[in-house]
Amino acid sequence: MHRCPLVPNPPQTFADLLKPEYEGVVSINGDPRESGAAFAAVMAASFANGGSADDIMPGIEFFAEVKAVGNLGSSDITPASVLSGETPIALDWSYNVPGLRAELEEAGFEYVTHFPSDGVYGGFYGQGVVKDSPHQACSKLWLEHILSDEGALGYLEGGAMPARFEALVEADLVDEAAMANLPSADLIAQIEFLTPTQIAAAAEVLGENWGPMVADA
Repeated sequence: MHRCPLVPNPPQTFADLLKPEYEGVVSINGDPRESGAAFAAVMAASFANGGSADDIMPGIEFFAEVKAVGNLGSSDITPASVLSGETPIALDWSYNVPGLRAELEEAGFEYVTHFPSDGVYGGFYGQGVVKDSPHQACSKLWLEHILSDEGALGYLEGGAMPARFEALVEADLVDEAAMANLPSADLIAQIEFLTPTQIAAAAEVLGENWGPMVADA
């Protein structure tokens, strides 16, 4: 969540997003039926409202309420929308912020990133090698790089948490600067990852209910 002159008191939790002061300025990154970042926002909101990895409905109901009180904006989150101030409160992957830092500061924005303590959720990306591709050695070398200390620390510098994060910490390779874009250690310990089966089930519930309850309501 980011602060600009339009949001003098940035929200700290999902519950805060229902406050009247945020009328029309809360945005999620796309349609959760299609966008991983938006899906994450709904699932995190579900955790914040009594749901679970097997129950995304409280998150859908929460955003239905955010829309009903007039706080859910209509704009998707893009670098342009953030830099223009069109999306003052942006619910998005935390790693999308560091790359915009210089441009935000140049545009005169004072901004802040908050990790809502009432809805802790983590998403993951899988990396694979294409079977029988003509240059498999290249992709294998790439995998070796991103799983190396150097590659993993590069992800940290960009604001993402590498799969080998705990190993890097144990090896004393993660300094304070590298942690600046991550949530606190307490929140990191609470991160929940859904299984592919749970993601598919949640996506089915979203497909059935997001339209009538939120998007088209």
